[in-house]
Amino acid sequence: METCIALFISLVVLLFLNLLFSKTNVHFYGSKAHPFGLFVIIQFIIISLPGVLMISFLGYESDRYLGISSDTKFAIGIWYFYSFIVLFFILYLLVRIGKLNWYSKCAGEAIPYEKYIKYFFVFITISILFIAVKFVLSKPAPIYYLILGDVNKAYETRVDMQLHPEDYYIPYFSRFITMFLVYQFYFCYYFYTFSTKRTVMMRMLIIVSFCMAVLEVLYDTQKAPLIFIVVGALFINQLKKQNIGKLLIAGIILGITVTILQSFVTGADISESLTRAVDRFVLGQNQGFYHIINSIKPDEKYWFTGFFFVEQFGIIPSRADMDVIPYTIYAGSDIVNVNSYYMGEAWSMFGVMGLLFSPVIVAFMIYFYIKIIDLYIGVEPIFTVPFMIYFVPEIRVQQSFTYFLYSKTFLLSFILFIVIVIVVKTLVGVLKPIKVNNP
Repeated sequence: METCIALFISLVVLLFLNLLFSKTNVHFYGSKAHPFGLFVIIQFIIISLPGVLMISFLGYESDRYLGISSDTKFAIGIWYFYSFIVLFFILYLLVRIGKLNWYSKCAGEAIPYEKYIKYFFVFITISILFIAVKFVLSKPAPIYYLILGDVNKAYETRVDMQLHPEDYYIPYFSRFITMFLVYQFYFCYYFYTFSTKRTVMMRMLIIVSFCMAVLEVLYDTQKAPLIFIVVGALFINQLKKQNIGKLLIAGIILGITVTILQSFVTGADISESLTRAVDRFVLGQNQGFYHIINSIKPDEKYWFTGFFFVEQFGIIPSRADMDVIPYTIYAGSDIVNVNSYYMGEAWSMFGVMGLLFSPVIVAFMIYFYIKIIDLYIGVEPIFTVPFMIYFVPEIRVQQSFTYFLYSKTFLLSFILFIVIVIVVKTLVGVLKPIKVNNP
């Protein structure tokens, strides 16, 4: 019952936010649906808001929150709603003043087949080469053992990967390769969806493109990136067909598929996997947030988490989402960290002042990220609209405050995106004399 009430309230909040932001020409569905709407749905309406409602206000009991008093849960819930209201109020004002016009102008427009088909083939070709390079130069990843059916070895390898990532990722180039292999699907599927011409070869290569992206995001057997890819593809399809009903049905099918995958990996039955999935996605994402505020004393040692080149200065930054593990149900396990709403880390860094001012900072940074990408759409629309769909829904409010405070992830992702565009355009320039014939 608590779950149903929380989901109903979350749906009402979603409808209100959609109505509010539609006044700024940012729509959550339809032919000009903005990825910001997808960000709101995933990061708040699904991942965090229902869990806060259940734990702080509906009296739901979960082992994930053992050791936290009812009064503390209620207080943390109040802080969450404070952050929610401040965040979206500021975002609304910023979008109202500095409109996001370029996406609305360019998203969903027809793409000339003859002009961009070579980009499509170049993305596919480079991706195949990158997959081959990773297979040859890196140690077997968890996904390799999972494909072979060795679940225990896959789990052991995933733990080893978290502890010794240098053995599984190509030095200096791994981030570029990973982003390329994932982004290429967004570009290829967006081009395929809105191209003025479709061929049998394109349809076949879209499947290849999807499989390569899936293979990359499942490299360490984490399921969340796969969900983002599938949802991104559904979102692009919705831009074309404007059918929100099919999108919802596809989302339900996706949820069932993920549950079955979870059942296969853990060896549990379907009903147990469904319970685990609800517990993980609705309640698991906030547990670090609650436990950090309840158990971690604010300390300046957390200031340098995620800072630029901090290790080069001999500083080993502490992480609250790791230090809090002994206070959770994962005490004594090999879990590396626990998920936390960004205010958890803001508390560990600055205490009450962090709780007060972090929503303001996060709101400005979210707008900054989206505005920068929106402006670049005016320069390279064919590349940047897919990048907007790739990046914005994954803005990590459920990870850390320093993600926004230092913006390291955004800066690196945007720079790598520009490098990808330059590399692909350069190769296409070399191939211009070659005529592409397609069946």
